[in-house]
Amino acid sequence: MNKQRLLHTMIAIGSLALAGCGGGSTPPPPPTLNDARILPHTAIELAATQVSSHKPRFTDTGIAQSSHADSTPDVPPYITNDMVSVTFDRMEPSVTLTTTDQNDNSYAFDSKTQETEELLQKRSLPPSPIRRHHLRDWTLFDYRKTGTSAAYVSVSWHNEDPTDYLAGGYWMHLEGDLATDSITGVNMGTFIDGPEFSSAPSLPIDGTATYRGRAAGLYSYTYGPMWQDLGDPRLLDGLKETGEFSGVATLTADFAASTIHGCIGCVENLESTGVISVDPTVNRTELYTNLSLVSIKLAPTPINPDGTFTGTEVAVVIGDPVLSPFPFTDVQGNLPVSNAQGSWGGQFSNRPASDGSGDPRLVAGTIGAQFSHPDGSQGTFVGNFFSTKVISQ
Repeated sequence: MNKQRLLHTMIAIGSLALAGCGGGSTPPPPPTLNDARILPHTAIELAATQVSSHKPRFTDTGIAQSSHADSTPDVPPYITNDMVSVTFDRMEPSVTLTTTDQNDNSYAFDSKTQETEELLQKRSLPPSPIRRHHLRDWTLFDYRKTGTSAAYVSVSWHNEDPTDYLAGGYWMHLEGDLATDSITGVNMGTFIDGPEFSSAPSLPIDGTATYRGRAAGLYSYTYGPMWQDLGDPRLLDGLKETGEFSGVATLTADFAASTIHGCIGCVENLESTGVISVDPTVNRTELYTNLSLVSIKLAPTPINPDGTFTGTEVAVVIGDPVLSPFPFTDVQGNLPVSNAQGSWGGQFSNRPASDGSGDPRLVAGTIGAQFSHPDGSQGTFVGNFFSTKVISQ
């Protein structure tokens, strides 16, 4: 494989497809989801960094991790303020996602009226990790002159049991007029929500269990000068990219020690799609979905008696042995990552696994990670995961 093609971007591997643009005297088209992803990149990057610095908030039916947080404690990390609720109709199917901030301002996304066509080429969803479940996702978008909202929601559900579903995704609220590139702020968050978190699980007192499933979310990245060493004229210092990632999440619970740890992207590569700005006038290029060289490692953290857990040790690894000929990699072929930090958390299901072990059938949660490189390149990940117990045959 051509090494420059492999390193086309920090996050994605692949070719670029130029986005069309209007001309002449005709009125400009209304903003799109891709405008929301790339025009306010600085504000998105700030909001994503805030998400990664905040602890998840646990609600009656799930978990939220957002850029709004309660700063009452003297020492961070602060706990997320925003709350999320999901209503799912399996008959249509359709979903409503409601976000409520610290000032009790609520906004409801409705898939019946706000679903939009995804403008990036993405691979189809894999099967749900949960047995006998269907899996579907929605991309939602609402442009208003006073503010723009966007969200991604996926739902896994059992057709014959209305209480058996799990929803996850992320949202963005952009303050200001996206059409005039006058965004004044961004609130962002990620969530997991479902009936099986409405009560505490029954946890084993010994043994271990491995969980494997799906992770997805939003990423942003700003390129520094080290990328120019590749000789690709498109990888300019200051280039900005925002998009979505998805991949496999693996976690291991040690019930005897009451700890859990995991990794996103260690088993199979992450996939990513993105929008990239190629010059100061924000001409855009869209990235097709391709494989990534990133893994996010979640250090062991205690499991609480109610089945919840939070951790503040997150590591980001970027690289592959084939990268080692380039001057900015270490001997293992990894890019130097500095200042990696973040927050993550989750909860075990109150439904038992089907193998009769008494272990919870799944574990789900949210993550935020930020990192930089010595040359000033920097990135963030905001996402969620849900993984089911791996049952030996």
